[in-house]
Amino acid sequence: MKKVDKNKLGELMQAVLDAGKELIAPVRQGDHTAYARIKKPGDAALDILLTRMPLKEFFLPKTECLLKYTNLEGGGVEVSDPDPLNQERVVFGARPCDASSLPIMDKVFTWDYNDSLYLARRDKTTIVSIACESPAASCRCESVGISPSAKDGSDVLLTPIGDAYTVDAVTEKGEKLVALWGSKLSDASDADAAKAAAFKPALPGHQTDTASLRGKLKAKFETPAWAEQTMKCVGCGACAYLCPTCHCFDIVDEKSGCGGERRRNWDACAFSTFTLHGSGHNPRAEQQHRYRQRVMHKFDYYPEKFGPVACVGCGRCLSACPVGMDIFEIIEKVTADE
Repeated sequence: MKKVDKNKLGELMQAVLDAGKELIAPVRQGDHTAYARIKKPGDAALDILLTRMPLKEFFLPKTECLLKYTNLEGGGVEVSDPDPLNQERVVFGARPCDASSLPIMDKVFTWDYNDSLYLARRDKTTIVSIACESPAASCRCESVGISPSAKDGSDVLLTPIGDAYTVDAVTEKGEKLVALWGSKLSDASDADAAKAAAFKPALPGHQTDTASLRGKLKAKFETPAWAEQTMKCVGCGACAYLCPTCHCFDIVDEKSGCGGERRRNWDACAFSTFTLHGSGHNPRAEQQHRYRQRVMHKFDYYPEKFGPVACVGCGRCLSACPVGMDIFEIIEKVTADE
C-alpha cells in the first residue's frame, strides 16, 4: 500500500493531465457544485463533501445522440453512429457513495443489452475516491449497507490518516494509475495501514435499517400510508435528476433539415407524463403512485433482480426536495405495523 501527503494531491492530478488524460473533479460554479472537466489542479475543490450534481452524467449524459440519419436523394436513409469516447479520463475526488453508484448502473446497462456508449465511458474512466472524514447530517450511506470509506466502484481509494492519505489500488485500472504516480507516492507503513483499516467516522444523521424493512414493502403496496406520506410531492423530479442511480430515459427522433438525430434524454417516474399512454390512460395517475414506484423500484424491484438496493444513501434527494420529503422516513412509516 502507498500513501501521499494531503498537500500533494495537486501533483497527482497534474500527472494525470501530463499523461494526456482528461481530468474530472468536483468544482464550485458560483453557488453550484458539480463534477466538471478541469485544465489545472487548482480548479478542483476537493473539500466539497458532496457535489449537488452526481457523477452519473459523465456516463449517462442528460442528453446524447444515439445515431444520426440523413435522407438520401432518390430515397433511402444513411445512418451513422456517434463518435465513441476515445480519450482516457480520470475522476479525481469522487466520494464513495458516488463511486458505489456505478456498479448499480452497470447492471442496468448490461443485463439484457450491452449499451456500447455507456460501456465505452466506463471502460475509459478511472475513479479515484476520497473517503469522507466528516459526513453530513443528510448522509445515509449506512442505511443501504455502504460506508464513508466503501471501495465499491472505486479504482483507487484515498483514506485519510492525519496529514496524509493511504492510496489503495482497488482494481487493475487503479494499479496502472498508481504506477503512473510512481515516486510522487511513498510506501505506507503497517501503522498507516492499520489507521486506514480502522477509519470509520460517525454519521450524524438517523440511519434506517432498510435491509430489514425491504421485505415489508411488497406487502404494504396498497397501504393508505402511501397517500398520507407522499401527498406533499410536487412531482418536480429533482430527487431523480440528482440521484446517482436513477437511470430512466426517453428516446426521441429530432428532425433537422434533410436528416436528424435519435437522442436519449433523462426522464423521471415522478413526472405525470412518464407513464401517460397515447390513449390518454395513465396507470400511475396520482402522485402517490408515482412516488411509490420510485421507492419500490429502488428498494424492491431492483434488488429482487440484481441484489443490492438502487440507492447509495448520498442524501441528495433529502437536501434538494423543495417540500422536505425524506425517502428513508417514508419507508419506515409505510412499513410500520398498522
